Amino acid sequence: MKLSGSSLFNRVEIMSLMSRQLYFLKFPKQLEVQYSSQYKKEAAREFQIRGLIIFLLYLYLSIGIYKIIPAADVKRWFMLYSWVGIIIIGAWILSLIKQIHRWFELYTGIGSSLAIGISFAMTGILGDGGSVLYHAAMMYAVVII
Repeated sequence: MKLSGSSLFNRVEIMSLMSRQLYFLKFPKQLEVQYSSQYKKEAAREFQIRGLIIFLLYLYLSIGIYKIIPAADVKRWFMLYSWVGIIIIGAWILSLIKQIHRWFELYTGIGSSLAIGISFAMTGILGDGGSVLYHAAMMYAVVII
């Protein structure tokens, strides 16, 4: 992700800030607003590409789970785990709408939390709650998301 530079600081002022070894840097409000706006636009643009990759990884994981899941759990597993795919596609579609790029962190944060919550809940809802398969699926889902 490449963000455009700012002319609010010159090189000497930047080096001065860095040499103070402060734990927190406070930038002028104008610079913070400019950076935040650019960051969210670029993050949404990057997610337009990476969202599809995330969805393909989700599908690959789902196919692997489907092949080894007990037949008795397939329907319940599909009903729960399909929501993770819907959330991924929903966040990807939202990233295509330029008017809501300023809320990128909000909708991806909520979507990720829901998808991870569903993945965690599956380990307790399906089977006896101790199945290694469901724990592995949850772990991979967390990494993908």
